[in-house]
Amino acid sequence: MRQKYQESLAAYEDGYDEAVAKIEDARAKIEEGEKELSSLSQPEWYILDLSMNSGFSGYEQDTQRVGAIGNVFPLIFFLVAALISLTNMTRMVEDDRPAILVWISILS
Repeated sequence: MRQKYQESLAAYEDGYDEAVAKIEDARAKIEEGEKELSSLSQPEWYILDLSMNSGFSGYEQDTQRVGAIGNVFPLIFFLVAALISLTNMTRMVEDDRPAILVWISILS
């Protein structure tokens, strides 16, 4: 039993020295890291709102384009309707010119 204790104690002492060396290395690395951290400058903070977000601003521009098209679209329909009406009226006047002249002469 005593011999097993002596062997375990020797293994402990060998491992202890190795563990202390690793701990000292780790402490040295921590000190180097702290020095490096203290040498860093303060970071700059940027606070962005939704208009600075590229996805949101792109979506907003798309909705504005669709809104502009929505404003122009009824004007195009009105213009087409006016052209169709003028074309029909011109054709009706040309087709009924003799009757119109007869009515004008009768009423005058």
